[in-house]
Amino acid sequence: MEIEIEQKTVAHPLAETIKLNSVKYDLATDPTFNAIKLCVIPVRIQGKQTRQIVDLLIDTAAEITVINENFAKLLGVNNLKNVKCHGANGSSDVRQGEVDNIIIGSSDNSLSLGPSKVAIINMGDLYGKYNIVGLLGASAIQDIHLNVNYPQKYVEFCEIKIDDPCELSVI
Repeated sequence: MEIEIEQKTVAHPLAETIKLNSVKYDLATDPTFNAIKLCVIPVRIQGKQTRQIVDLLIDTAAEITVINENFAKLLGVNNLKNVKCHGANGSSDVRQGEVDNIIIGSSDNSLSLGPSKVAIINMGDLYGKYNIVGLLGASAIQDIHLNVNYPQKYVEFCEIKIDDPCELSVI
């Protein structure tokens, strides 16, 4: 899988500048994408005990990020509590904890999603077959722009920062 990282600053009439930090994954040569037509990306997850690079399936219908029970143990996810999660297939009771950070991109230039709540479940055989340890859910990516382009086979994450935003008045 090819990863392209780009930073650019563009002028905008409503602010001094808008800074874009983006991470783009080329899915054309990714065997998992070609086999199951779903966007799976490598991310770095920092837990209490270790930091691991793992594959997560992008799932914007998942309320929060979900990770496999065995991976949660490896990371040292603790302070678990039982909660009800809601997704595309309804709701269910799950154990929930928190990871210290989820990072998209390379060590040179990346998007840090910060601390993130995670649901911990048994992911099943499909995920094991493709070495997917979880789902990157809506709560982790709610503050960034996500562009999934199936025809051109890429997925791009963009972080937008506005310097000196101005106020707008509606008359």
